[in-house]
Amino acid sequence: MKKLKKKNQIVEIFNFLLIFIFWPVATAAEEQADGWDKMLRATVSLTDVSSSRTDEYSEVAGVSGVESQTSWQTGLNGRFRRNYPTWNHEHRILMKYGKIDREVSDDEIDAISIGRYNLTDDVFTYASGRVRSEFDTFGHPTTLDASGGLGIYLFDSEKYGEMEIRFGPRGNRKWNPSENWEGYKEFIAEYMKRFEGGRFNSTLESYTPTDDSDQYTVRWENKLLASLNSWLDIEYSFLLYYEDEVGEVATKNVSHLNLVYNFWP
Repeated sequence: MKKLKKKNQIVEIFNFLLIFIFWPVATAAEEQADGWDKMLRATVSLTDVSSSRTDEYSEVAGVSGVESQTSWQTGLNGRFRRNYPTWNHEHRILMKYGKIDREVSDDEIDAISIGRYNLTDDVFTYASGRVRSEFDTFGHPTTLDASGGLGIYLFDSEKYGEMEIRFGPRGNRKWNPSENWEGYKEFIAEYMKRFEGGRFNSTLESYTPTDDSDQYTVRWENKLLASLNSWLDIEYSFLLYYEDEVGEVATKNVSHLNLVYNFWP
């Protein structure tokens, strides 16, 4: 236990050094910015949620089996990125609130900031901080993540979209200050393709504890957005979640019909 605690403390110190030292150094660089690539939208949605859960997931979430429920939902979704010749910083926010029934909500908070420093045209280092909560399917509490490591731009073109991978150590702990940080090794692959009237996003995350590489978690989320006009669009997302400790796969399908207000056209 002492050895594990020491490892977790090392991961915590390493990650916070990356985040809180990286930013002042990066922002002090005298480079000409390309301007903000920004998106912020507020939605009121008619939402259909269906999920497949194992007994263990269901016990936490308070429901069981496979269900489909329709509800109203409000949301805020934003992405802000600023590019410089040798580095960039990106900030994303996702907030939604919706009640499926008296016992189960479909609320989510996901806020992440990432700084990338380019070592070459294709390779970069990164540092990130994240706050995430999901109160529905898997019943996981609010968690804090701090991570850093190396990344690779696989491609970035108008025809094929954008894709990158990142891998390195991650420190994670629950929101409760009395909880200890836990150390993980993370791998993240992100893909985005814009097209006329919409976009497609896919994110694959995998992480394993630093003390036991046999236990791992996989989270794969895909989102497709298609605009019908300036104030109405449809959105579909599919989430697959696997915890090696549980040994089962859980899935979640969400369909939205959104009334939209875009803060920037």
